[in-house]
Amino acid sequence: FTNAGKGTVEGFELEYQLLPTEHWLISGNLAWLDARYDEYMFKNVNIADQQEFTNATDFSGAMNLEYRTDLGAAGSLSARVGYSYQSSVVATTEIVRDPVTGVVTQPITQNGYGLVGAGVIWTFKDAWTVSLQGSNLTDKEYKTTGYVVPALGVRSGFYGAPRQYSLSVKYDF
Repeated sequence: FTNAGKGTVEGFELEYQLLPTEHWLISGNLAWLDARYDEYMFKNVNIADQQEFTNATDFSGAMNLEYRTDLGAAGSLSARVGYSYQSSVVATTEIVRDPVTGVVTQPITQNGYGLVGAGVIWTFKDAWTVSLQGSNLTDKEYKTTGYVVPALGVRSGFYGAPRQYSLSVKYDF
């Protein structure tokens, strides 16, 4: 683990929300990122051009489609499905190439991936809320971060949550 001296992060994000009809909502975001080290000193050598920012994806985005309707005396109902995507990332923070010994460490990377989520929420009499939610519905296996410590022979990756469902009932008083 080291401390990088200087870096430049540039990019932009666009968030959008469309209401094509009274009941439908389309929302999401798109983001582009350019993250690079300007100075990364290791053993008195600037290795900035050999290092990549950890978990700094070049592109990410999401799209959600939601339907909302009033059920009169029975309350209101909303149903949503969403998809999020991120391009490939380097998930580790180690030095890729030691400038003194020449030892090269293969970083832990994560290819681009997408996740699907969905949910239904029923609200009744402004006090009761019943919610059924699902995340990572395709049960995609993806790494969120990792560590490589060559001196100790350690290579460890951490994964995101698998497919999950939740059912909740809430009463506001």
